[in-house]
Amino acid sequence: MSKPAEPTRPQQPLPSPPAGSKVREVLPRYMTWPEVISWSSLSRSTLRREIAASRFPAPETLSPGREAFRVDKLRQWQEGRRHWASG
Repeated sequence: MSKPAEPTRPQQPLPSPPAGSKVREVLPRYMTWPEVISWSSLSRSTLRREIAASRFPAPETLSPGREAFRVDKLRQWQEGRRHWASG
């Protein structure tokens, strides 16, 4: 017997550059695991499963023991891109 679908919370908008800013965003922005879990309303285990299946962008290693997700890739995923090659 399948379990009932959990109600989904609407995703919060991603951070964006300040309105009216003419400065080009040079460095990519990042979100931590807890921020992505809160934003997506998916659990860490579900995110890991989706990353392994190439259905969610993988985090990047910023330094030993520090991973974060690029906001531009999360924005692409939010807009409907569903395939993320590993690597």
